Amino acid sequence: GAFELTVHGVPAAALDLKLLHPTDAGADQRLTVSADADDRYIGRFGPLDAARRELEIASPGQGWRLRGVLPAGADALRLGPP
Repeated sequence: GAFELTVHGVPAAALDLKLLHPTDAGADQRLTVSADADDRYIGRFGPLDAARRELEIASPGQGWRLRGVLPAGADALRLGPP
């Protein structure tokens, strides 16, 4: 469940992250992470089952968000603007 996130371009002081289960809202996970001195965001989600997840990363203060799909069993994901 541990992750490291790097944002290129416009770092934000904090980001909102959502991992959304495709059929069970009770298995959704949400958290807010803050940047460290190297503009990395490090955090931990709870255990995940084998389902894929929809991922949303947002900076509400800056008015942007990115969405993507984290395939089941994936250990990395790269998101960019459409």
